[in-house]
Amino acid sequence: MSLGSRLKEFIDYQRITAKDFERKNNFTNGLISRIIRENGNMNSKHLQVIGENNPDLNMNWLLNGDGEMLLGNDQSSDEEASEKLREDIEFYKNMVKTLQKAVDAFSNK
Repeated sequence: MSLGSRLKEFIDYQRITAKDFERKNNFTNGLISRIIRENGNMNSKHLQVIGENNPDLNMNWLLNGDGEMLLGNDQSSDEEASEKLREDIEFYKNMVKTLQKAVDAFSNK
């Protein structure tokens, strides 16, 4: 799949037209349609604007086809993040218990 095909997929996902996408990103009329139609490439300035104006778009996916189209759409990453949060919560619970014991011991003196 080409950059143009991936860009079209992202535009379709947003339920807008290529013309709407051009307006949203302040691109000249026809730029995006041409890239999609000709499976063309973009210059770095256009890619930077797309990345800045579409923070949910995974630019690595757009450029290389790697990963998921949307950032944060990777289920394994979500599961890893959830597990890390559970570990952090358990750590802080234990820390609070330890500190509470220290406070109680100090108060009893």
